Amino acid sequence: MNSIRINEADNVAVALHPIVKGEMIDASGPDHDKVFTCVVSLNGDVIGRGSGHSKKEAEQNAACSALSRMDE
Repeated sequence: MNSIRINEADNVAVALHPIVKGEMIDASGPDHDKVFTCVVSLNGDVIGRGSGHSKKEAEQNAACSALSRMDE
C-alpha cells in the first residue's frame, strides 16, 4: 500500500513540477564536418529535436523545436 501512495505522490510531483531535460544523443560524420543531434524532453517525452555542426547549435535548434511545439 505504501508503494502505491509513493507512486501517486511522484505522479503529482511530476505534474506540478515538470522536468525539462536536454541531451546530446548523437555525433556523426568526420571530425572536420561533425553533426551533433540533441533532444529536449518534458517529463520523459521528447518534445524537440535539433542538429548542427556544434553542440551549442544542436542544443539551440532542439530548444527552438521544443518551443515551437509547445506553442501549437
